[in-house]
Amino acid sequence: MISIVNIFNNLYILIYLVILLNSFDKTLKFIDDHSPITMDELKILEKTDGLPKFDIFFKQKDDEKTIWGNSKMHWSDVPLRHYANNIYDGLDDGYDIWLRDTPLLENDSSEISDYSIRYAMTLEADNMSEDAIALDFRRVNGWFVISMGEGESYGKEAREFYSKFGIELS
Repeated sequence: MISIVNIFNNLYILIYLVILLNSFDKTLKFIDDHSPITMDELKILEKTDGLPKFDIFFKQKDDEKTIWGNSKMHWSDVPLRHYANNIYDGLDDGYDIWLRDTPLLENDSSEISDYSIRYAMTLEADNMSEDAIALDFRRVNGWFVISMGEGESYGKEAREFYSKFGIELS
């Protein structure tokens, strides 16, 4: 006899899987829509134009205080590459990473450009490729938001995600 609890547990699992697949599908579409640059293009870009600078905002998903003391952290006008370890650790600790182009004036509003999204997607995919965990990408109110994917490390989703950047997982 099937109990009500079993039915609700199975329904919960099904809804969770649908949400995961929907989020992953949206990320793949986002990547396709923004055409990431290759690692070779990224290196040439950094060599010729220097390291692009961003405003970086870390926000804890559940907005609770952490061992670092805050649910939010912020750096302004910094090269993304210099914060690779912080971003890796932040994603691993459950933070969403919010990026935008640094405004020209201190209190001016700014949005992230498509060029910067292409750069940031490729750089962060490379940054996280060692652990082969797919990332989630989205755009919110002019910010580019990166989250740790819910899929399995080295799983089907991770392989599909990294293939979009020309990164082969071993």
